[in-house]
Amino acid sequence: MSLLKSRSLQEIFKHLKRSENAFNVFLDGQLRDKFVNGIVKARNQLSHGNGYDGDVYGKDFRLHIQRLKVLVEILLLKELGFGKEDIGVLLLRSRVGLRIS
Repeated sequence: MSLLKSRSLQEIFKHLKRSENAFNVFLDGQLRDKFVNGIVKARNQLSHGNGYDGDVYGKDFRLHIQRLKVLVEILLLKELGFGKEDIGVLLLRSRVGLRIS
């Protein structure tokens, strides 16, 4: 949760949202909380076999995986020194928003 709330990452998400509304899931507090809670529940189910009452490998699981992939891509590009504009161009060129909405 703290990673998603970091100022630098929020700036990147805001920049991306201008072109693709799919990134709103990382900006909107309720959607972000739902995403993080879904990840935590799925992780608990896969690790411990309890604490999750849904279908672990259902639609939400695949969507969470896609969103996590996007986060990793953004963080890697950021760590490599790309600015938010360059990250936006690279992600939007790959049509990543279509996979996370």
